[in-house]
Amino acid sequence: MLAYSGATANAAAKVWLSTITTDASLATAIAPAALTASVASVVAIGADANAGVGGQTFMLTAGVDQGAAFTGGAGNDTFNAAPFVNAAGTTVATLTALDSIDGGAGVNTLNVTDTTAALALPASATVKNIQTANIVAAGTLTGDASGWAGLTKLTATEFGGSAAGALTAAATTAVTLTDAAAAASTISVQGGSNVAVTANGVTAAGTINVGTTTAVAGTLDVTANMLASQTGPKTADAINVKGGTVVTINANLNESATAAATNASTVTGGLIGVTGTAATTTVTVNQTAAATATDAVVAIPFAAAVTGVTAAPGLNGVTAVTGAGAAAVAALAGVVDGKVTIADSTTTAVGSIKTVSLSNYGAASSITSNALTDLSLTGTAGTLTLTRVAALASDTLNLTLNGLSLPVSLGTDNTITDANNEIKTLNVTTATKDSTLKAFADTGLTTLNVAGSNVLTLTTPNASLTKIAVSGAAGFNSDVSALGATLASFTTTSSGKITATLDAATQTFVGSTGQDVITIAADSKKVITGGSGTTDIIVLNNTAATFNATVDKLTTTKVTGFEVLGTSTASQGVFDLSTLPTGLKSIEVFGALAGVTSFTKVTAGSALAIDAAQAAAITYQVADANGTADALSLTLGTAANKAGFITAALTLKDANDVGLGTLNVVSNGSTFNTAHTITALTDNGLSTLNVSGNAGLTITGLNQATTQATGFTINNTATGAAGVTITTLTDANLGTLTFTGTNASEVTTLAGLTGKVLTIANTGTGSATVGVIGDVGGTLQTITLTGNVALGANSLTPATAIGATTGVTVSGATDNAHVNITLTGAAALATDTITLGNGNNVITDNSTAGVVNVTVGSGGNLIDVNAGANNATFAANVTLGAHTNTATVFNKILVSDTGTQATGISATITGAAIGDVLVFTDATDATVLTISAAQQNTITATASLTAAITAAFGMSTAAHQALSFQYGTDTYVISNEGADTAFTAGTDGVIKLVGLHTIADFGTVVGAVAVLS
Repeated sequence: MLAYSGATANAAAKVWLSTITTDASLATAIAPAALTASVASVVAIGADANAGVGGQTFMLTAGVDQGAAFTGGAGNDTFNAAPFVNAAGTTVATLTALDSIDGGAGVNTLNVTDTTAALALPASATVKNIQTANIVAAGTLTGDASGWAGLTKLTATEFGGSAAGALTAAATTAVTLTDAAAAASTISVQGGSNVAVTANGVTAAGTINVGTTTAVAGTLDVTANMLASQTGPKTADAINVKGGTVVTINANLNESATAAATNASTVTGGLIGVTGTAATTTVTVNQTAAATATDAVVAIPFAAAVTGVTAAPGLNGVTAVTGAGAAAVAALAGVVDGKVTIADSTTTAVGSIKTVSLSNYGAASSITSNALTDLSLTGTAGTLTLTRVAALASDTLNLTLNGLSLPVSLGTDNTITDANNEIKTLNVTTATKDSTLKAFADTGLTTLNVAGSNVLTLTTPNASLTKIAVSGAAGFNSDVSALGATLASFTTTSSGKITATLDAATQTFVGSTGQDVITIAADSKKVITGGSGTTDIIVLNNTAATFNATVDKLTTTKVTGFEVLGTSTASQGVFDLSTLPTGLKSIEVFGALAGVTSFTKVTAGSALAIDAAQAAAITYQVADANGTADALSLTLGTAANKAGFITAALTLKDANDVGLGTLNVVSNGSTFNTAHTITALTDNGLSTLNVSGNAGLTITGLNQATTQATGFTINNTATGAAGVTITTLTDANLGTLTFTGTNASEVTTLAGLTGKVLTIANTGTGSATVGVIGDVGGTLQTITLTGNVALGANSLTPATAIGATTGVTVSGATDNAHVNITLTGAAALATDTITLGNGNNVITDNSTAGVVNVTVGSGGNLIDVNAGANNATFAANVTLGAHTNTATVFNKILVSDTGTQATGISATITGAAIGDVLVFTDATDATVLTISAAQQNTITATASLTAAITAAFGMSTAAHQALSFQYGTDTYVISNEGADTAFTAGTDGVIKLVGLHTIADFGTVVGAVAVLS
C-alpha cells in the first residue's frame, strides 16, 4: 500500500494488516471491493492528518487524557488514539471513558485505530471541537458519537458488523461506514446527516439498519455486495432504512456459478424496506437482474450428423460426424430479487416521496406515498402495489419504463396494482429497451399516454380506458378489443410500431409514420386507417366470409392505408383480394390457420410469408393467366424461429390453374441445422426454385401433374447446414435438372419421367444429389451428368434399373461425384454406353444380348457386366482410367460367361492395374493355375485366338480353375467351371485384358482373381 503518507495513516494501515492472520482472512481482506474500501479509508485518514497549517499532533495514552495537554490550539490539530501494548503485553485502547479532548480552533481530526475483535467507543469520553473523526476497527464497531460537539465528518471501517449495537452520529455529522467483511452480520448506523454505508463480502442473510431508530437527516446511500467468490444457495442482507432526503440502495446479488441445474448457485435478495421522513423526496433501489441458474456449456463445433462409410470398390469414403453442436455458454448464477417496500412518513397527509426508481425488484413489492408522481421501473420485475389516498394524491402518474420484463424466477407477473384506483391518467415513457407490463390494475384509469423511444407491450389493458395516445418514437402492443366502445379514442402521432387488436364494430384507429399491425375479427363498422408507412398490416382474424359480409362491403370501405394482408389463428376460407381493401401488396400468415385457406385474385408479384406451422392447406392464386412467367417470393419463419416448422400443403397457381414458374424462398431460423418443411407443394410448371436465408428447406412432395416444366433449376444459396431437399419431384416431361448455388441440394426421387433425354447438371459449388430416377416405361435413352452430380445411394446395392432396351448413353466424364446406376440392358444389336468420372462408382448393366461400353476415371469402381447369357451378340468393353490401387480401393469387375461370340471372349478390359479384381460367375472359389513356359509356347504357336483358347482349356486340370495366357500383345483369362478340359459356351468364361498382365488368386471370394501385373 503506497497511496498514503504520514504516521497517522501508517498506524491505520498497521491495524488493517493486523487483521490478516489466516489464508481465509487474507482472501477476505484482498477481495477487490474490501481492499478498495480499506485503501480509501487509510488514504482519507492520512489526508485529514496532513491537512491544515501549523497544527499539533496529540498521541492519546492508556490513561486519562484531558486538560491542557490534550487541548488544541489555533492550527489544524490531530489526535491519534492508536492501540497501546502495556508492560504485560496486553493491547489496550487509548481512547478511554474518562478522556476529554478539545480540538480548539482550526479544523481538527481524531484518528482512532483498534486491533481487537470488538471496538466500542466509550460513551463517557468527551470529544469537542473535532471536525473529522476517522475510525479503523479490526473487528466490530459500535459507539455513540452524537455528543461529539462540532463533528461534521465521521469515516469508519469495520469487520463483521456492529455486534449488538450501532454507530450513532448527530444530525450534523456525515457518516461513511465501510464493512470490509460483513459476512452474515448486523450493521447499524443511526442518525447522521449524509450517510453512506457499504457492506462488502456478504455471505448470508445479515441485516443492515440505517436510521431505523434515529432517522438520517441528509442523503442516504446503502450498498451491499455479496461475496462474489462464494457458491451455493444464499440469501442476501435485509436492508432497512429510515429518513434521508434522497435515498439510494444498491444490492449486488452476485456469486460464482456452480451446478446450476440443481439450483445450487442462486442468490435470493433480502427484504428492502425504506421508511421516509418529511424530508424524503426521492428513493432509488437497484438490485442485480433476476436470472435462472444455468450450467456452463462447452463449445462443440456445429455439424450435421453423418454416417461414416469406408472407401471400397463402388463406395466413396465418408468421414463419420456426430450431429449437433453447441456454442460456449458461461455458467450463470441464479438471482431472485428481494421485495422492496417503500413507505412515506404519513398516510394522512400528502407526504414527501415524489420520485421512486426501481431496477430489478422482487414480487409483492410496494410503494405507499400520497406524494408519488414519478415512478421509473427498469429490468426484471415482480408484482408492485401502489397505495395512495385518493383525496390526497394526484390523479396522474408518470411512469418511465426501460426494458421491463417478466422473469421466470419472479413468477412471470409484473402487474402494477393501484390499490385505491385513484389514478386516472398514466403517462408512460419508454426508453432504451422495449418493455412488457402484464397489467396496470386500476379500475379508475381512463387515459393512457405512451411516449418515448421504445415499445410498450401491455398484456392486459384496463377495461376502464377511454383514451390511448401514442407519441414520439414510442411503440405500443396490446389487444384492446375487449374494451369495446369504452375506448373512444386510440390515436398515434408516433414513428414507432403499433400492434393492436381492435373491436372493428366500435373502435377507430388512424396510423402515423410508424408501422401499424392492426387485427380485427369482424366486418369493420368503424374507420381503421393505416399510416404513411409502406408495411402496414391489416390482420383479418376470422373466417373470410366474415369480412365484407354485406352489400356495403364495410371492410373494404372502412379499412384503408394498409399494404399487407395478415391472417392469424381464427382465419380460414377464401380471401378474395379483389374485394378486400385496395393497396394490399403482400400476405403474411402469422399463426396456425383455423382451416383450409385460399388467397385468390392476388396481384402477381405479391409476396407471401408464413410465420408458423400450418396443418391446414394454403392456396395462393394470382389474378393473371401468365402462369410460368409469374414468380412468388415466399418467406418461411422469422429470425426468432429456433426450430423448423411444417407447412402441410401449399398450392401455387394462376387464374387458369397453371403453376407459377419461379419460387423464391427465404428460409429463416436462429439455430444450427434448422429446416422448414413443405409437405406437399403443388406448382404445375415450376421451373426455378431459389432458396436463400439461414435455414434449410425440405419439400416432401413437389408434383407437377398437369403442366410439366421441361427444365427445373434448384439454386440454393442458403447458409444453413440443412440444405435443400425435395423428397419426391414428379415431372413427366422433365428434360433438364440443374443444381446451382453454394449449398447442398438433393432430389431424393425424380419420379414419373416419360421422356427419352435427361440432363442433370451441377453448375454451383454446393453438392448435388439425385437418389432415384423413376423412368416410367423404360424410355430414357440419353442421360447426361455435368459437373459433380451424386446419383444413387453410396451403397453396394445396385440402383433400380432404368433406360430403354434400344440402348442408353450415359455421359458423365466430368462427374467426379459418386454414381450408382443400373441400366435395364441393351437388346441384341443395341449398345449401352456409360462414361463417368473419378468417383468410386457402382455401375450395373443388365444387358444379355447387346453391347456394353463402360469408361471410368481414376476411382475404385464396382462394375457389373455379368448378365450376358449364351448370346453371340453380347460383348462388354470396360476402359479404366489411369489409377493407383490401395489395399481397400480398387476396381472390381464382374464379368459374364462367354457364349458363342465370334471373338471367343465376352469382355474386354482396358487399363487394368495391379490390384484390380475380376469376378467370374463361378459360384465356387476359383483356383488359379499358372501355366508353364512350355505351355505358353504351345499357345503362342496356335494359328488363331480360337485355337489358343481351346489349347488353354485343354491345360486346365480340374473344375473351378482360372488361368491366364498371353496371345499377341494381350492377356486372356479363362474360367473353367466344369470338370473338363474343353470350353463350354454359356458356362465357362473368357475375358481379354488389353496389354500383358499376370493374375493371382483373390482369397476366398468366389469366382475372383486379382491382377498381379
